[in-house]
Amino acid sequence: MHLTAASTLLFLSTALQASASILPAWYFDKATSTTTLAAAPTCNGHAELCGKSYADVVYIGAHNSYAVGDGVSDNQAVNITTTLEGGIRLIQGQAHENYGVFRSSESNPSELSLCHTSCLLQDGGSLEDYLRSVRAWLDENPREVLTILMTNPDRVDIRRWEAGFNSTGFNANNTWWPDNKRADGSYGPSPSRDQWPTLGEMIDQDKRVVIFLDYASDRDQVSWILAEFDSIYENPFDQLELPFNCSVDRGRSDGTLALLNNNKNTQPLGSTVAISTPDRNATSTTNSADGENGIVSTVQRCASETKTRATFVLVDYWDTPAKNGVAEAAARLNNVSRPGSANDVIPSSASRSILQHPSAFLVPHVAAVFALGLALL
Repeated sequence: MHLTAASTLLFLSTALQASASILPAWYFDKATSTTTLAAAPTCNGHAELCGKSYADVVYIGAHNSYAVGDGVSDNQAVNITTTLEGGIRLIQGQAHENYGVFRSSESNPSELSLCHTSCLLQDGGSLEDYLRSVRAWLDENPREVLTILMTNPDRVDIRRWEAGFNSTGFNANNTWWPDNKRADGSYGPSPSRDQWPTLGEMIDQDKRVVIFLDYASDRDQVSWILAEFDSIYENPFDQLELPFNCSVDRGRSDGTLALLNNNKNTQPLGSTVAISTPDRNATSTTNSADGENGIVSTVQRCASETKTRATFVLVDYWDTPAKNGVAEAAARLNNVSRPGSANDVIPSSASRSILQHPSAFLVPHVAAVFALGLALL
């Protein structure tokens, strides 16, 4: 078969257009924004957030982010690295004594395990193993601000928590905390809502992590691990009905940040013991960006009732639903856009590979089309 030069050019043009059409639509949105990203550094993925106070950004949080699986004490479906890659910027965990299972060592100086209620029900491994994964992700993503909230029901001494964080690369130099030491050596109160820095300031200072502990924190001993309820208040955390109750349950609401427990629980019918477990069937409703019991409407309703918009929204199984879920809700609440369509699911690993290395995808296709065109001449 022999084609004229004009026919060959037409063939090549058509084939190249077909090859380009294989790329997903969100690729071109991302590619188009590359120049903008280079011109305006981003903070948590968006240039618009750099000038915003930490307190005024809405962060979606993974409740018991280490508790991965299908058991009655599990709250998430994917591991912590995938959670961070998915856009979650508040990670919450619960640590317990593990009755001598973990001995103090260079790799596990805290001797704490991440467990839900009891390590017999759900043992997510050592605190340090979890934190090492978080630190590795932070090092690979230098424009991201992250909040770590740990619960301490056993009231473990703050020095053991410090040892666990220190051994995995977290310290006073790379976490944000108010440097308000008094003349007598003690520290002043936690910052009020209007005293937090902007995300841009935190990133520029390389203080991109804020660490809260609910009980047994002591800033006079460890200045950079903050007391949760000095800075944050929560609504009730074990809710069985919708719509969610917005009222203040723990902490004080004057001048603090609001954490909205946006995860529904259920109890077995006929049970004589009040044991609550995550209601996984409800997550398509409660984690949706849409609907009267979805995240956006719930945050707005609670803000109207309490006069404070939530800074943190804590959810179970954050990756459900895949469309119009937590990422879309966060984008709407923060008044920023998402790459591609609002209905796009989070790109698969294969799609992310194309996005990050487009030449590896396009070059072979272009070369093949060009070679075919030469053969037809």
